[in-house]
Amino acid sequence: MTTTSATPSNIAVSVIIATCNRPDLAYRAACRVLEQSATDVQVIVVNNGSSLENQAHYCQLFDMIEHRIDYVDLCTQKAIGLGPSVARNVGIAYARGDYVTFCDDDDEWIDPDYLASLLPVLQRYRPAMVFADQQALRTDRSVMREHWFDRESLIGESQPVGEEGFYEVAPEYFYQHGGFAHLNITLYQTELLQRYGGFCQALDYEEDFELFHRLMSHASHMFYYDKVVSLHHIPNPKKRNNVTTQMSLFHKQLARIYIFNKFVTESPNQRLTRFATTHGSYAAGRIAEEALRLGNFSLAKTMARQALSWRLSPSMVKVWWQAWLGNRMNHANAHRKEDQ
Repeated sequence: MTTTSATPSNIAVSVIIATCNRPDLAYRAACRVLEQSATDVQVIVVNNGSSLENQAHYCQLFDMIEHRIDYVDLCTQKAIGLGPSVARNVGIAYARGDYVTFCDDDDEWIDPDYLASLLPVLQRYRPAMVFADQQALRTDRSVMREHWFDRESLIGESQPVGEEGFYEVAPEYFYQHGGFAHLNITLYQTELLQRYGGFCQALDYEEDFELFHRLMSHASHMFYYDKVVSLHHIPNPKKRNNVTTQMSLFHKQLARIYIFNKFVTESPNQRLTRFATTHGSYAAGRIAEEALRLGNFSLAKTMARQALSWRLSPSMVKVWWQAWLGNRMNHANAHRKEDQ
């Protein structure tokens, strides 16, 4: 592992960019972060699992800004990646800021005064978490979502802090409305990460969702900054050049079931466990419905039963019944073939 460091000693915020095989995009992301007007910022780029060809391209690009970033090279000759959770956790280990935030390598910050606007609030109130707003763009850069949240409901259910554009948000908002604040727009107090852990390394999908809800359940204060500060580029679902688009529906929903089981098992927070049982039922139900559509009646019946064990749902009772009937028909047909 090769590490370069050129960071001043007084750090307020550490920004982590984990990257793999996307040197040009990662360089763009790093450069946009480096445009921040705040000076007490540490930028950490973690290169994890890139090919030999791309490793050379990373070196060529990042040599130009090496004096302004901490560059952590986790690459090997075999280009075996350790996953985004591990890469980000390595970045957290190198972080020296009071707060830690992230930018995905294919996304970009657009407000050069973003962190400078946050610093007085961070210093005065010491919130455990702060999140802002972002736009979501399609691959042709057309806007898919102007705002990451329903601003009217978010602001309407939050309390103004006394600083223009800042609101204190209760966890109930996310328990009631679902969703979470994306990594690109969320700052975590470093002490919170150190006490309750970073990313779950067993996950390769929605590890950011798991981190947000786990830390939110322990956060004393959570603030919302009402400004669009980032662009989130949504992967094209028709292309298989992204980790998320390569995953099947079963893989994604199994990851969600793991997350919700984890919350129920580990968290003493009753609000989080109620949220987890409801959404765990939804995830198991999605698998049951897809399995039923594919004619896998045994799997559909098993997952419908699991969904019902978390939450009684008339629609899932119907799926279980259809799967049971389908299973019986399959057994009957198999017996007929044996008799013939």
